[in-house]
Amino acid sequence: MENGAEQADLARDGHRQGSAPVGWQYGCCTPGLHGVDVYREWYRALNLPSAADGYGVLLFHDTSNDLKFTAATTDTPYACLLHHGLHELGSLEDIEFSPDKFMVRVG
Repeated sequence: MENGAEQADLARDGHRQGSAPVGWQYGCCTPGLHGVDVYREWYRALNLPSAADGYGVLLFHDTSNDLKFTAATTDTPYACLLHHGLHELGSLEDIEFSPDKFMVRVG
């Protein structure tokens, strides 16, 4: 995963160009909540480095332009907040994926 504003901008701006709503999934995994073995499999499957407090991950798919991206953060409560906020907003228009908080991978 790349950590950078360019990747986050590409993901956000790619959605703005389309007209279909974004579909997303949310997940989190921590060693304390799921156990070390499950957590290890989880972060390796997502190609993330190990993090002591685990990860919150948002997986997006914009069907209008087939753009897919993954945003991962070690701030799991923040990822959960974004997930619930998306239920209210329904789009990414006002959501920022700060490069100091998220690792974003497009594709």
